[in-house]
Amino acid sequence: MNEKNDIKENDNVKDKKKSERKRIEWKSIFSGSILQSDYVYKQRWYILLFFILSIIYISNRYIADKVLRHGIKLRLEAAEKKAEYVTKSSELMRLSKRSQVLMQIEKRDIDLKESKTPPKRVK
Repeated sequence: MNEKNDIKENDNVKDKKKSERKRIEWKSIFSGSILQSDYVYKQRWYILLFFILSIIYISNRYIADKVLRHGIKLRLEAAEKKAEYVTKSSELMRLSKRSQVLMQIEKRDIDLKESKTPPKRVK
């Protein structure tokens, strides 16, 4: 008889635990009383770990977006600098032509004349 009573008590305890787990309702979630249950108390470290990992995940995503935006900004800047370099280089090439140099000398009234003899090599 004692064995039957023990088995019934074990079954009652198991049913009680199952009913405690199944008793979680929306009302208890919204009222906050779910935080006082034994099940949530026993799982507090896993819940804490979940929140910490969530915060790390969110911050990692934010940092990755920030790095991505910075990379895009640098690529646009590099393209602008390259275009500026090409523009300045072509302007310099145009101004260093012989005809442009002579025109600038005449325009500014500088007392320079074009040499008629070619330059000599010094040995």
